[in-house]
Amino acid sequence: MSKALTAHPDLVAIELVDSGIRFRSYGGGPESDRQAQPDSGPADIVGLALLTPEGVITGEAARRRAWLEPQRSFDQYWHQLNLSPLPASSRHARHHADLAFAQLDAIHRAAGQPQKVVFAVPGSFSREQLSILLGLANALPFTTAGLVDSAVAAVSQVVIPGAGSGTARRRIRHLDIQLHQCLITSLEVSDQVERQAVAPVSGAGLRHFHDTWSQYIANLFIQEYRYDPLHTAEGEQQLRDNLPRWLMQLAGSPEVQIELTTARGNFQLKLRRNDLLAATAARTASLTRALADCGKADAVFLSHRLAALPEMAAMLGGVPLPADACLNACLSRLDEICPTTEAIQFVTRLSAKPGPGVSTGLSRSPSTALKSSGENRSEPPTHLLCGHRAWPLATGLGLRLVNGELQVSGDLTAPVTLRRSGGVLRLLGDDPRIAADRPDALSSGDHIRYGDQVLILIREQAPHRDRTPGEPERD
Repeated sequence: MSKALTAHPDLVAIELVDSGIRFRSYGGGPESDRQAQPDSGPADIVGLALLTPEGVITGEAARRRAWLEPQRSFDQYWHQLNLSPLPASSRHARHHADLAFAQLDAIHRAAGQPQKVVFAVPGSFSREQLSILLGLANALPFTTAGLVDSAVAAVSQVVIPGAGSGTARRRIRHLDIQLHQCLITSLEVSDQVERQAVAPVSGAGLRHFHDTWSQYIANLFIQEYRYDPLHTAEGEQQLRDNLPRWLMQLAGSPEVQIELTTARGNFQLKLRRNDLLAATAARTASLTRALADCGKADAVFLSHRLAALPEMAAMLGGVPLPADACLNACLSRLDEICPTTEAIQFVTRLSAKPGPGVSTGLSRSPSTALKSSGENRSEPPTHLLCGHRAWPLATGLGLRLVNGELQVSGDLTAPVTLRRSGGVLRLLGDDPRIAADRPDALSSGDHIRYGDQVLILIREQAPHRDRTPGEPERD
């Protein structure tokens, strides 16, 4: 650790990813104890601000009022960190940088007002945005001790066979989801974890997934109760408040009972995981294509923010990382991240030493190491989702390659077929280019892949029954 940091042990690491900002600080006691037992900050903090007549509120307090006061709500200030005027500015905030300043100030106070801060930021930050961030930090009562790429930091905590020996070179992909985009970071790991490239994927941010799912759920309530929760600010706020909890429940169950409180009573219905996946299949497919465009990789890792979305790890064939991976690296690699001089450098490589960390399972075959998150799926699928069309599986389907494109038909003489035998759906054929992780026992949520094309097996939802004329509404 540098002398400067030893003299000022009061330090906090902040992971600035707007879909879930996190911080972690040293605890009390000797330096060795502080490094071994860091204090955790609160749960993920959303990058959201609300401009009020009294000032700027951020994070959870702003989220609870975001859809009640949408004209005063802002969530792009980290994604578009700049000095362009806000559409509804005030004396409290003129541009996105002012909103970012307000949130940094709030986080600094929540962290106990430390003297030094290490920032871990996504590789999507431009040089200008990094300069603005450091300028905001200089205006606050702390010193910026270091700046590191958040994906590099997170992967540096992973135990990768051969890493640190200087011989093995692994091609790694790290995926993280921000509010308005997904970010694929390509890394090379030998004795160091080094960033090679960064690929933003537009239209695949957390806000896009939540917006699609909110509209889908609203449609369910319209069909069942003639009630549109998005029609009023209060209804939308209630739906948005509940959505993260419903998604968490769906991560461990194929369906959950959801409920909204209305003036006509409490409305309940069943929400099915596969239906949600079908609603965002196009977004997931765009993410899968972007990942394929980055080239072959020895392993794919997902941030906890992305892996928290239902079945996302299984659909992308990735290993979820612990939520504290990035911050742990920040606090354990201070000698590499924090310069001994006054000049702050954006660190895009860290040492990759074997030792305690996250086991990747890379010593096993990829199909064994990466498919575990889908092991509990047991519902038999009814359709194969290909693009925007769902093909019924009743009598089986044929798959063939035509001019490099994977095509689906009812032709069971095709080189590859989907057939049921003894109640089990199987992928049969001799073309190794068309593959699935579990070809002998396919379930809902499983994928069939050819190159960057991904087809998803889904289960059809039972149709909602419309009321007949004169039938009373349910309450």
